[in-house]
Amino acid sequence: MHPTTWPLLSSHSPCRGRFRSNPWVGSGLWRPQGGMEAIGRSTRSLLSQRDTRSRESHQRSPCRVDLESTTAEPSSAVCDYRSRNVHLRLHVSRPRRQLLMSLPDIQSGSDFRGIDLDHVGISNLRYPVTFSDGELTQSGVADIEMTVGLPAAHRGTHMSRMVEITHEHLQDLDPRTIGTILKVASTRLDVPTVALQVAMPISAEVQSPVSGATSWQAHDLVVRATLRHSQISVETAIASEVTSVCPCSKAISDYGAHNQRSRITLTTIGEGDWPYPISATESIELIRASGSCPVLPLVKRPDERAVTMRAHDKPMFVEDMARDLSTVIRKRHVSHRIEIRNFESIHSHDAVARLTWRNPASASARHNSS
Repeated sequence: MHPTTWPLLSSHSPCRGRFRSNPWVGSGLWRPQGGMEAIGRSTRSLLSQRDTRSRESHQRSPCRVDLESTTAEPSSAVCDYRSRNVHLRLHVSRPRRQLLMSLPDIQSGSDFRGIDLDHVGISNLRYPVTFSDGELTQSGVADIEMTVGLPAAHRGTHMSRMVEITHEHLQDLDPRTIGTILKVASTRLDVPTVALQVAMPISAEVQSPVSGATSWQAHDLVVRATLRHSQISVETAIASEVTSVCPCSKAISDYGAHNQRSRITLTTIGEGDWPYPISATESIELIRASGSCPVLPLVKRPDERAVTMRAHDKPMFVEDMARDLSTVIRKRHVSHRIEIRNFESIHSHDAVARLTWRNPASASARHNSS
């Protein structure tokens, strides 16, 4: 036996006479549109009804709905057509296991061109880093580069893993333990050669010679570390500025001499169990002592007079500064590189000097000589 459904707007609807006062609902549909009459069955309301004579809330009490139930309710007609709001809250529990799509790993594919790549990876990644070497602790935003030596048989490397390694291991940077990070990267990237570079500014507090005023002088720090076939080398570069007075200008002039700012970059090289032979703070002090006079952010008039006379008492060529600084570092048996650039004040060019010195007892020096 099939239930009979009355047309929505039929003039023969048995319930039409009940809605003479307000037969329309909201959008223009007849109220009895949801009505259904089952032949031979008693009718009842599907939901408990709000008594319009009392001041009951339009909100229904929340209750759970069992969506897994398979019990079918008999068809029934809605014969109570009083105005009401129906609020039904459904909660469907999600499965705890999430299905992951199986995507191809293109980078892990093979390459048949037979060409090794020296460096492949990420560069110019700006990331917050705290530098701490036991003497100096400073935080800033570093510029990071991480690359691997890619074997000829590998199609590519996984650069997203490099960012993960940065986030997990490089937010606290200690040059003395950077070798551990290289070993982690080598394992996760499945390569024997990993190179890492972290560049960031650091600052040191300085004092003016006469007034005693204090200020902060910024310097550029670059830490480069390489793992190659289980051998670790670490280079720590500090770049800072000094004043230099030209000895020739002073010797040939009746009075005065031309002077300029000079930028000195000292790179110390550590290996094996001695990855950080000279601290960043000590490198800054050695650089500032190697010029005619250190530069200062805050200089009052008495200070200006003092530093000018001090610089003219110690005139230096760019060659002199490179040799003097290298002499100090060699006495400590530390492999190093030095680059000095004078921003000449009376010439239309810069003056530069560079040198590299390897400790004969170091592993890299023995390897290069062989």
